[in-house]
Amino acid sequence: MSGVEYAILVFSHERFDVVITPDGIPRKTRVGDGPTYLVEWWRANVQPSGGDFGQWFRTTDARVEGASLGWRCQLFGEGRVVEIDADMTAPHGIPLPAMVATLNRLSHEGWEVVSVNEDIDLYRTDDAERESFPARVRYLLSRRTT
Repeated sequence: MSGVEYAILVFSHERFDVVITPDGIPRKTRVGDGPTYLVEWWRANVQPSGGDFGQWFRTTDARVEGASLGWRCQLFGEGRVVEIDADMTAPHGIPLPAMVATLNRLSHEGWEVVSVNEDIDLYRTDDAERESFPARVRYLLSRRTT
């Protein structure tokens, strides 16, 4: 028996902490959660071999770079949330190349776009007091299941 599965792909402009682990991979966490993420990473990857977090932290390249403003991509469906890892950098506006690449990748998994909507916000800087931009873009996706 076949059916239809639905999910929502969300690109959102938000603040987050950037955590750099020793493997050099930047990871995004909620603002303020960066230090906790780094401790949890240490517990899962370093602590089993022994050692002290403080000593490890002083001798590693791991760090919390603090709050940053940027784009995030998440897929919501089937009672779970999946963080989509893509290059979400965009000096101005929305990260169109990352959005297109993500949608293309999901289409290869059978997903189709059903509808799109967005939330608009205003830039709040000295040179753009009233300029609007899409702060969140949501794609309703569907695919056939077997």
